[in-house]
Amino acid sequence: MITLPDRECRLLLRARNGARLFLDGKLILEAPFHTINGSAHGKIRHVDVIKNETIRPLYVGDNEKVATLRGDGKPHRLRLELFLGGKKKRPELGETSVSLEGEDGLFRILSPQKAWRYAITDDEFFAFREQDRLYQQELNAERRRIAGKEETNYWDQRHELARTVLQGKPKIPIPNVKNASAVYNPIDRFINEKLESGKLEPNQLIDDWAFVRRVTLDVIGTVPTPEQIESFFADKPEGRRERYIELLLKHPGWADHWVSYWQDVLAENPNIVNPTLNNTGPFRWWIHESFLDNKPFDRFATELIRMEGSKHYGGPGGFEMATQNDVPMAAKAHIVGQAFLGLEMKCARCHDAPFHDFKQSDLFQVAAMLRRGPQAVPKSS
Repeated sequence: MITLPDRECRLLLRARNGARLFLDGKLILEAPFHTINGSAHGKIRHVDVIKNETIRPLYVGDNEKVATLRGDGKPHRLRLELFLGGKKKRPELGETSVSLEGEDGLFRILSPQKAWRYAITDDEFFAFREQDRLYQQELNAERRRIAGKEETNYWDQRHELARTVLQGKPKIPIPNVKNASAVYNPIDRFINEKLESGKLEPNQLIDDWAFVRRVTLDVIGTVPTPEQIESFFADKPEGRRERYIELLLKHPGWADHWVSYWQDVLAENPNIVNPTLNNTGPFRWWIHESFLDNKPFDRFATELIRMEGSKHYGGPGGFEMATQNDVPMAAKAHIVGQAFLGLEMKCARCHDAPFHDFKQSDLFQVAAMLRRGPQAVPKSS
């Protein structure tokens, strides 16, 4: 329900595909489907130009329509019907919106909540998109938690079993080292033992300024902001490095930064549409959501290798795609072996390599496992 002011006012509809706007059940605006072809001879679509220099330009691919009506200061029911996507039409929204012109000449998004009534200007629309992105991110995370509850319980049981099994195993002896001052955790003892055997000295612990810069770059991929630096040094020295790391791991930049790393590890090209060789497009969003959800690494690797779910809309099934390749699963076997086993199996794609322990048959056995069926060696090998 919205209240139209007691004056003449204009409603602006912007939509990517076909859309209709109803006021109290009566059709008042209709945006056409956006049709375009690659011949460069299509008709230029009509756009209702708003004579206002401050309004945000119409987004490429969107349509807009304007309706002028008389308000009465009373509440009315507004309904928007929108075609999201279908055959030969990707499910895209563009910058779909319904906005009302104010007395100051600015069009503002119609919403029952005042916090969402942004003006259709560049500055305010960017703020709206960021608020909407955070809202959708939180909503999607909650939906994933609900949908994956049983799967999460299964992995929790696996982890509990692993802890139980490990507790029954003999403990690995922790080596003694001469330079105990360079030991900050048990791992340092193993590293320092190797250094001492090679008559090498461990590096000194870096100072706080170097630490906050390095760890911020490592975890979220950017240099620390003045606010982050101030917050770090305002914390009490005892344990503040550990607390700062935990803070960074909760930062959204943690997921943003490590998606690019894993795209490199998995030999993914950066394009979103028209997948070609090792270009799985929206598959990156599964990687991003895995980091946002703090998914355990064993579950991450398992879901990746199983390659189930959507191929085109952000599921791990997208990792399966490898066009321009006569044996896609052999290519994926090479990538998986390199990513998780540290093995370079590229040569085995075509022949038995004389300088490696594994043979071509080993690579194609992994390919058959990924394919879940027999995998023949092509004539090109």
